[in-house]
Amino acid sequence: MRQYSFNENLDLKDLINTGVFSAIFFFISFICGNVFGVFIITLWTIPFFSGIFTGPVTIFFLSKVRKKWAAFLYALSPNVLSLFIGNTFIVLIHALCFGLLAEYIKRKFFSPSGKENIYCHIVITLTHVGWFLQLIILKDQIYKRYFVMMGEDYANAIISFPDWAIFFIYFIAILGGYIGGRFGMKILKVK
Repeated sequence: MRQYSFNENLDLKDLINTGVFSAIFFFISFICGNVFGVFIITLWTIPFFSGIFTGPVTIFFLSKVRKKWAAFLYALSPNVLSLFIGNTFIVLIHALCFGLLAEYIKRKFFSPSGKENIYCHIVITLTHVGWFLQLIILKDQIYKRYFVMMGEDYANAIISFPDWAIFFIYFIAILGGYIGGRFGMKILKVK
């Protein structure tokens, strides 16, 4: 197992960078959610497009802040922010699990070229699926929220989400994360 070959402690500058990049990640994800979440037919594509558009931000962050716990905090921070816009604890628990997995990948497969960043971005993109997971676990609570916010037709369409479709959403999130990670590596000219 390769280890980090530099100062492993997060300092104030790293925490500020984590906060700034997490906010950018959250903003891009929020825009994707608002653009693709308006229509039920495109709602399921949010993790895919968010994975593509957040790829360069994530790859740049993971290349810039190469210290222990940076990937975990980066994956978790936007999901903590999402609690303030109405998401449930399911999203946070889901992000906590995938944040730990991203941190594990970053540590286990660390390389000077930063190739592990693509896989970290894929895992971080999977945190977007937590919103859909709460549709399965908390149907009544979600129905009430969207009934008030968007109306009866939208709320009925949201809760008619079939449980098996979560596997398709995980798949397209992985695909979007991979495309976004490759795009980010290409933009940063990392070979």
